[in-house]
Amino acid sequence: MIKKFFVKLSVPIVVVVLMIAILGAVLMQLGWRMGNVVSGSMEPTVGVGSMILTRPASVSDIEEGDIIAFKSDDKTDSMVIHRVVDITYIDKVAQFHTKGDANIHEDRQLVPAESVEGRVILCVPRAGRVVTFLGTPQGIGMMLAVPVVLLTYGLFRNGKRNSREEKVVE
Repeated sequence: MIKKFFVKLSVPIVVVVLMIAILGAVLMQLGWRMGNVVSGSMEPTVGVGSMILTRPASVSDIEEGDIIAFKSDDKTDSMVIHRVVDITYIDKVAQFHTKGDANIHEDRQLVPAESVEGRVILCVPRAGRVVTFLGTPQGIGMMLAVPVVLLTYGLFRNGKRNSREEKVVE
C-alpha cells in the first residue's frame, strides 16, 4: 500500500519537476532571471530569503514604483533589487533614482538604463532559502539520497512480497 502511494506520488512530482526545468530553460533563453534575496533593503515587500523572477524590460516599460534588478556599481557582479522612485533623462538617456523600501534615503548613485537587468514580476517568500540549501553539499546529498532511499525501500518491499508469494505457492 505504501509502495503504491509512493509510485502514484512520484510520477506527478517527476512530471512537475521536468516541466519547471523546461520552462526555466526557455525563460532563461529569453532573458528572464531568478535570484535569491540576501538583503533586507526591500522589506517587507521583498523579504530576505525570497526568490524573485525578473523579465527583461525596456526603458519605456519601467515606471515609477516598479521594482527593478540592476547591476551593482561595486564591481562584484551582484544584483540589486530596489524600487524606482524617479526617472531622470540626462542627454536623452534614462537614469533611474532607486530606493530600497526599508531604506530611509534614496540610493546615492543613479542607475543608468544599461545597468538594468529587468523588472521584478514575481516574488516567492522563503523559496530562495530552499534553492540556496539545495545548492549546498547537504542539499545535493539530500536530493541524491531521497530517491535512492525510496527506490531501495520499494525494491526491498517488492522482494519481500515476492518471497512470501513463493512460500505460499510451494
